[in-house]
Amino acid sequence: MRISHIALYDCASHRHVRMGAVAAFLRETFGIPAVSRTSPYVDRRDAHACRVRNMFRPPERWGEGDAGDSPLYDGYMLADLLGGMLSHDEGAFHVLFVDDMIGTYDPADMRYHGRALISANPCIVSVRGMCEAPARPRDYCIDVMACAASGGDAQEVESRHGGRFLTYDDPRMQEVAHGYVMQAVFHFETGEAFCTDAGCRLYNSHWQSDVIHTQVMSPRLCGRHQDALRRMAAGAA
Repeated sequence: MRISHIALYDCASHRHVRMGAVAAFLRETFGIPAVSRTSPYVDRRDAHACRVRNMFRPPERWGEGDAGDSPLYDGYMLADLLGGMLSHDEGAFHVLFVDDMIGTYDPADMRYHGRALISANPCIVSVRGMCEAPARPRDYCIDVMACAASGGDAQEVESRHGGRFLTYDDPRMQEVAHGYVMQAVFHFETGEAFCTDAGCRLYNSHWQSDVIHTQVMSPRLCGRHQDALRRMAAGAA
């Protein structure tokens, strides 16, 4: 493996994503050391510069009139900022968990989209993005809009659809976090971003139902990626 060890940084406040459990999963899966490190201090003014200033333009086209008060952070800009604060010892793969919502600009439809993962080194996993980036069920969204229009009970809608998507107090977040970091490690090692097999843990899930299926209900690799994992683990031995 190109990676000799993995460093984890907990820049998030989420109680259901524990770095010790992530480290244990990585050690067991890839057979390489994984440890928690002290999170870097980030000046909020520097972080503010990473905020998306226009949802419909890439960073190089942001203008003076663009506000910069979006709750969304450009994932690659944030990765560059955080990466500059880390000690890049040879063979290290860095994973930072953050609370902030991150996104990337897609030139295909000329707008930003929320992401749970920035697959680079350093890799960023957004805890908020796990809950908000993959889409919730269509019928849930329709019910929410109908409830808002009629002044109905929003809590009743949430209860009716409970378990169909991740929430901030969801213990399933731990397994989902494992899957996202696994995707980043595979991407770094193989150059392949995602798997096209909808049953593989490396599948690029756009819906909450897919995330729950591939990361919680049936967290497995397809045959091709099982073979790749065996080769990677053998190289780490």
